[in-house]
Amino acid sequence: MKKLLVFTVLGLLWSGSAYAECIEGDCKNGEGTYKFPGGEQYAGTWKNNKMHGMGLLAYPDRRVYIGEFKDNKRDGDGISAFPNGEKYVGAFKNNKRHGQGTLTYADGKIDKGIWKDGKLIKLLNE
Repeated sequence: MKKLLVFTVLGLLWSGSAYAECIEGDCKNGEGTYKFPGGEQYAGTWKNNKMHGMGLLAYPDRRVYIGEFKDNKRDGDGISAFPNGEKYVGAFKNNKRHGQGTLTYADGKIDKGIWKDGKLIKLLNE
């Protein structure tokens, strides 16, 4: 079911339409898929017309975030994947890396540590 949802969202994302609308489900208080004017698409839970709870946010440049949202922001545990192969797995707050997380670069280098306001402040040894 989750794979089907991911493929549906990505397929709709790459279709090229440039309008904003709820394209499936309940995008106010429930589960729904919404397409934003900039081409971003969100599939997940909604509360009071905002992304809130678990969801997948896909961007036109093929960046993807899967994880927790609060009041339209990445907030909680999640995964950000980038087209160049980089991936961050960890905590977010207010749309920024914040808390413990691991950033894996395209060349294989890994920064595992504590993040604050999007910046790595302390490396952790394994």
